[in-house]
Amino acid sequence: MSTASFWDRVASNRGLAVETAKRYAGGLGHNRLEDVIDDAIDGLIAAARTFDPERAAWSTWAVTCMRSKILDGLKRRRRLRDVRSGDALPEMARRDRCDLVWVDSVALVMRTLRRSDRELLCRRYLEGEPVVTIAAGFGCSKQRIYQRLSDALQRARETAMRLGIEIEDYA
Repeated sequence: MSTASFWDRVASNRGLAVETAKRYAGGLGHNRLEDVIDDAIDGLIAAARTFDPERAAWSTWAVTCMRSKILDGLKRRRRLRDVRSGDALPEMARRDRCDLVWVDSVALVMRTLRRSDRELLCRRYLEGEPVVTIAAGFGCSKQRIYQRLSDALQRARETAMRLGIEIEDYA
């Protein structure tokens, strides 16, 4: 498929992506709906890249790909929200069979950090967001984000030491 027809297919099916996102967004607020729409458009792009007319109809394939991306995004955002609050870490550990002592320790340390430090650490190390994107979101340079990350990690280490948590045991 040519590049022009690829983007034409994506652009002409944007409405399908929005309708599919609305179906899965349910009672989410406006900001969350935008995230779900972004996931649906990512799915639409993936569908356009991988579409094979011999295997499925376009609309079936597109909705399947969008649904997959939407559900993955909803799960990821729920997991991140739970981790940021520190409330669901033990439950996640049971589900994922992690070391509960480690998870409780991380949750305790995260709760003691400033909200901005938690946000920065989660965006970089849990979401895997690139430093360039984080810097743009915070309105500062990459170097400043690296410095803030270093400072936040140092505060986390100091808090862990103060609480008697051996970080090296979990590295």
